[in-house]
Amino acid sequence: MTKKLSTREKFLRGLKRGGYDVEKSHQYWTDMSKKLETQKKEYEKQHANKPNINEESPVHNEFKKAMGVGSYGDFAKRHGVQKTKTIISSLRKERDEIRKKEWAGPQHVKHHDFAIHGLQRAIGEDAPVNNAGGGQVAGIGVGPQGEPGIQKKRKVASFISFMTRQGKK
Repeated sequence: MTKKLSTREKFLRGLKRGGYDVEKSHQYWTDMSKKLETQKKEYEKQHANKPNINEESPVHNEFKKAMGVGSYGDFAKRHGVQKTKTIISSLRKERDEIRKKEWAGPQHVKHHDFAIHGLQRAIGEDAPVNNAGGGQVAGIGVGPQGEPGIQKKRKVASFISFMTRQGKK
């Protein structure tokens, strides 16, 4: 049975037989590190002009300070429904302003969306999706102008179901 070789021993055996080109490998890794450094510098140049998102969203920052450690429900109880609704509308305005910026992406407004959704759930406000439930659209919903109900088909009993099995009596 042969002895299991360590990685170092495998490498040394490869060097002895001339299987590795050390100079070529060294050149590859030095080129790779230079390439990574230039990519890092280019990235820093591109992102140097972009503002800090915390400076761009003062309403959300104030909300986070006022929120503290508690839940959205606790916040809504402390400040009342009307104050919470005004905070929701101001968060929406700020979110829409940030979305208009050329540098902004979905990651820049996800905290606003999360806060708005949490506050809406805390005060029991549902965002209107459409007006179908109110009866404004014909053919949707239940009632005289709504969709007709479906009638389930009855299962017809098969002939075999009336027969008894031979093992039973």
